[in-house]
Amino acid sequence: MKKIILALFFVFVTVLPQVSKASFLIDPYIGYKLGWDNRTLSQGGVSADLDFTRNGVMYGARAGYQFLGFMAGLEYGMGSGLTGELAAGSVGNFNVPGSKSDYDASYMGLFVGYELPIMLRAWATYYFDANWEAEDGTKTELTAISLGVGFTGLPFVSLNAEYRMNTFNDNSDFETNGEVFLSASLPLNL
Repeated sequence: MKKIILALFFVFVTVLPQVSKASFLIDPYIGYKLGWDNRTLSQGGVSADLDFTRNGVMYGARAGYQFLGFMAGLEYGMGSGLTGELAAGSVGNFNVPGSKSDYDASYMGLFVGYELPIMLRAWATYYFDANWEAEDGTKTELTAISLGVGFTGLPFVSLNAEYRMNTFNDNSDFETNGEVFLSASLPLNL
């Protein structure tokens, strides 16, 4: 599936500019991710509510084409040394200490969007290949959908805010979680 999507993207990249005289868009970004999720574990009549946070610096780029405000293309983002933290709590009559661990993340997806003439742009991204890899080598596969807006009123810089909903592909106890990603990018039309 990934190979088909990438092949369609490269056909789109090579054919569309000759037909429509679109401009090539490159949009590198860097920002801070704030993630959270919770789950309830039940076993033997005892249930526990666990709260997780996942934070850290992420960077990446969007590349594609822009024509009459519409934009579409491929996005790749990654983060190294992101922090995952389990909040301390209690299970039944027992206190559970919190824990902290580092992990790496990568996201690859397709985006579509529109740049409004009023110094604003909006986009949606479907991440078809995303994963988190913990310090111990365990890997979590997921897909995600992201909705973002950017303020383009500053010269050469866009200030962005995105909301990302992750859906886990493996048999983890998590089903979905949310993230907010605040970033600055440098959208270049070549």
